[in-house]
Amino acid sequence: MLRIHFTGDDLRRTRLAETADPFWEMVFSRHRLADPAPPAALRPWLEGIRREGHLLHRYERVVAALTPFGPYFPDFITPVEGLQGLDAGLQAILGTPRTRLRREMETMARTSPLPGWGRRLAEGRRRR
Repeated sequence: MLRIHFTGDDLRRTRLAETADPFWEMVFSRHRLADPAPPAALRPWLEGIRREGHLLHRYERVVAALTPFGPYFPDFITPVEGLQGLDAGLQAILGTPRTRLRREMETMARTSPLPGWGRRLAEGRRRR
C-alpha cells in the first residue's frame, strides 16, 4: 500500500486534478484487484469487476507485467494526456519515443522480470 505523509506546507501546495485519469485508475485498480484482503468498503466493487470481466481482465497479463508491485513501473504507462481522456492517453502511450521506452523498461527490469514482449518493447519493437 502506498502511504504519503504530508506536511502543512505540502498540503498548501497540493492541487487535485479536475477529472479522473483512466491510466492511473487502471494502475490502482490492478493493485486493488490483487489485494488478498481488501477493505470491506471495496469488496462489492471488486466482486463486480471480477464477475463482469471488465476490460482490465482482458489485458490483465499486460497490465500486470507493466505495473509490478515492486518499487518501480514505467512512467509512460500513466501519461499526463490521460487527463484529456482515454484516446488522448493511448495516443501518448503509442507515441512514446523508443529511447524513453528502452530506458523505462530497462529500469523496471532491474527489479521485475520482463516477459518476452516486454524485452521487445524495450528494444523499440512495438505492436498494438
